[in-house]
Amino acid sequence: MNCKPALAILLGLLLLSNCAQMQSVQTTLSEPELTVPVLFDMPFAGSTVSSQQLTLLTQGTGQLFPAQISVTNQKLDGKHGILASALLPLSLLREESFTLRQTAQPLVKTSALQWDDDGQTTLTLHEGSREIFSYHYGNITPPKGVPAHRTRSSYFHPIRGLDGESLTQDYPADHHHHRGLYHAWPGIFLDNQRFDMWHIVGIWTRYERTLAQEEGPVFANLILQNGWYTSDRKVMDEVMNVTVWHSDHQGQAIDLQYTWTPLEKIHLGP
Repeated sequence: MNCKPALAILLGLLLLSNCAQMQSVQTTLSEPELTVPVLFDMPFAGSTVSSQQLTLLTQGTGQLFPAQISVTNQKLDGKHGILASALLPLSLLREESFTLRQTAQPLVKTSALQWDDDGQTTLTLHEGSREIFSYHYGNITPPKGVPAHRTRSSYFHPIRGLDGESLTQDYPADHHHHRGLYHAWPGIFLDNQRFDMWHIVGIWTRYERTLAQEEGPVFANLILQNGWYTSDRKVMDEVMNVTVWHSDHQGQAIDLQYTWTPLEKIHLGP
């Protein structure tokens, strides 16, 4: 007689445990998949198709995904012809074949990435109404109380998370030379003289011209030519290439690449 309540309690615990496991599995399965950027060759040359009207169709499930022609690759890399990009769920890359389609109307699925230039110092990238980051190509003067030689350019700030929070600082009180996300070398030796781009001493990065700038439903790209300048001459060519992919539930991918070509005999050290 005493076994029945104990057995009922045990069965109840087993049922609750199984329900919890099933709920956990359902939660895992319903979570959106990680998306990854995919580049592919366009099957034709000289296309004038708008990126807003380019889609990939999965042959198995009939899903549509926005695709975007890479204008940058057409202009800067003739070897690859015309490339396009899309963001696809990881599982589909192993199981699906795709058909490239042109739709009569833009595929309204994502908020497009768009650049906003103030025409003076700063480019800001938005995804719909959300700000992703600002890039300061022009000189930003220090706030009150910070020495004038801390004037700087060529850096990202603020960089924002998916909820709009700032992930970077500029002119922090304890390190006035820190500036969002930037590249700077602390020891640059030229003609037996030491320069310090990290602390902004005797050498500066300056914007020269824009090589490419594009935007769309899949990615935004910016390629700038900068130079490293001392007080009397340019000593380095710099090309900055940043590609920002549309966000998903996991976050937002930003690819950043620099290419440097020395114009003087330079030694980089600590």
